[in-house]
Amino acid sequence: NSELVGIFDISASVSEEARESLAEGLLQFTELENLQLNLFPFAKSVSQSPISVDQDTSKGELMRALARASVEIDSGESNLGEALKTALRNSTSSSILVMSDGRETLGNSKPLVAEAKRKGVKLFPIIPNQQDFLEQKLSISSLQAPITARAGARAEVGISIKNDFDQEQKVRVTLFMEDK
Repeated sequence: NSELVGIFDISASVSEEARESLAEGLLQFTELENLQLNLFPFAKSVSQSPISVDQDTSKGELMRALARASVEIDSGESNLGEALKTALRNSTSSSILVMSDGRETLGNSKPLVAEAKRKGVKLFPIIPNQQDFLEQKLSISSLQAPITARAGARAEVGISIKNDFDQEQKVRVTLFMEDK
């Protein structure tokens, strides 16, 4: 049995269907490779109690453990950087499994990805059925903004967000002027 560390995104942007798809892919992988996996669920923060997953773990057991973790963790945001930091700190392996939709709403994972590369640790994403993510999402449904703004004047910008999730979502909109 080889031991491996993984991180599992349980933030609100990952639908229940997508979590199940990720769990199925993970369980197939552990069975195929005969692995012992220490899995760290994450959202805004990271669970400090990993879920132990191996070839004997059922989908139901894994889903219940993830549900328990989501009660302990604020799932309104996703901090992939913090999850990678936890995985790097707790892994002696040269590989880390990453189960996420990649929507990082808090923190910055880029320095941790660079750190993993420097340490020779490879990150392996397990990607669920893409349709599970496409069914529920946030999108900009309209944007009104002037092409130019006169010197010293204020310009009004209007934006409408469409929320196809089952629950309220926090949205951050960032505007850039030219290259600033």
